[in-house]
This record gives sequence, C-alpha cells and structure tokens, in this order.
Amino acid sequence: MTGRQTGLADLGLTGPYHPVSVHLIVRGMLVTQSKATLLSDGSAHVPAALAGSYPARPGNLVRPLVDGVPAFQRIGAAAHYSIWLTVAFYASDFTFPGSSGTLFDALDRAVERGLDVRIIFWRPNPESSGYGRTFPGSEADRDLLRARGSRFSVRWDRTRAAYCQHQKSWVIDAGQPFETTFVGGINLTTAALGSPGHRDGGRHDLYVEVSGPSATDVHHNFVQRWNEASERNQIDGVWGPYGMSRLPLVHLHRKPGAAGPGDRP
Repeated sequence: MTGRQTGLADLGLTGPYHPVSVHLIVRGMLVTQSKATLLSDGSAHVPAALAGSYPARPGNLVRPLVDGVPAFQRIGAAAHYSIWLTVAFYASDFTFPGSSGTLFDALDRAVERGLDVRIIFWRPNPESSGYGRTFPGSEADRDLLRARGSRFSVRWDRTRAAYCQHQKSWVIDAGQPFETTFVGGINLTTAALGSPGHRDGGRHDLYVEVSGPSATDVHHNFVQRWNEASERNQIDGVWGPYGMSRLPLVHLHRKPGAAGPGDRP
C-alpha cells in the first residue's frame, strides 16, 4: 500500500466531524473509502473500503493472527516451494520468536533448502527517510548481503515524494494449490514482537492469514509490484539470482479440482 505520514490538513479535515471523501491507491489499484470523519479527540476515522480492484471471493479460510509473536510463529511454519514478501520497515535487531534467528538467517536457510525466496524492500526518498528504520539497499546493506553470501532475490521499490510503500505481506508457496498468504500491519522490528496481554510490552498489531481464492489475489499483487519495482533497472536496485527476472502474471481463478483452504501439506 502506498501511504505517507498524514496530517489532518492533508485529509481536508478542518473542523469537528467534517466529512471528506478519501481514496487510497494500492499499487495502481483504486480503493474507495466512504467518508473520513474527524472524531471528538481530533483523530481521523476512515471507514472500511467499499470497493477495490480485487472482488470479494467466496471459499477462503481466514485466520486472524493478533500480535507479532503469534503471527511470526505461524508465518515461520515450513514453506515447501517459495517465500515472497514485501517489507516496509525493517530493523536489524529483529529476530523471529524462538530460535529461528534474524530475517536473513531464516531466508538464507530457505534458499539452502531449494526454495525460491524474493523480497521487495521499500527504498525511501530523502523526504521520507525519517519515518523509521528500513533496508534501502545502501552500499552498507549490500556489503552485508555479500558478507553473508545471501542468495535470495531482492528488488527495491520507491514511491513518489514523501510517500511510503507501506505494504507488509507474505506469499508462501506461490502458485501451488495450497498457497497461503499473510497480510496486515506488523513490521519486522523488535517493537512489533508483542504477545496477547502485552505483559512484556510490544506493539499491538495483527496479520490475517488467507488461503483460498483471495490468496491468489495477494500473489497477483506481489507479481505486479515485483515486475514494476521502481529500481529494477538500477545497478543497486536488485540482488540475487532472480533480481533481474520478471515473474509471470498469475491467473486469478483457481483451476477446477485444485486444493482449497486447509489442504496445505
């Protein structure tokens, strides 16, 4: 999702309960919101989307994953063919719950098992460089990957001006009948590693695990972003064996007889 740090003036909210139409652009896809309202405490309430490029589809298994620890424990379950993810904010001290190590530890192990591993990292502009920690593909970042011998594939992607590529998603076993996706708001940072009850702190956030026809929509969206990543033709805009390679667009209708939700091996 393309977004940025937004003030009330950006939304046209100039007084109590002043309505304004809001549209969000999700990587070229128009998502229409009903109305945004300024609440009595001065915060902006934006209602749920009414329409989007991907229609509502029946036949999905949807599992809410509340807080970072349960979500990353679930995401860390073994993939069989591929792991594709989009990353907005990333902190080098992030580690998965348990003994899985850092993000790059986990992805390097997946490559060693023969999986196709691809990452789209947001590359901030100068106007958006102060929003939080990222992995923008600087020379130091690339030196780190060289030192590790990392062989997963990366594309970096900007958006314009002060906006942010704020999408956080995982596509597990893309194109397989049992492909599974995770979409939500949890960043790859230590602060995101909260548990229900938050006795040990950590941010309150969530992912949604989706398998079924709508998972293929998330797969399709990843392919769109990968193929159109802004830095794909820059020397420092790609990494790994498939960094220069395009992905085929996926068909958005599951083939007859294909496995459905819950059929993951």
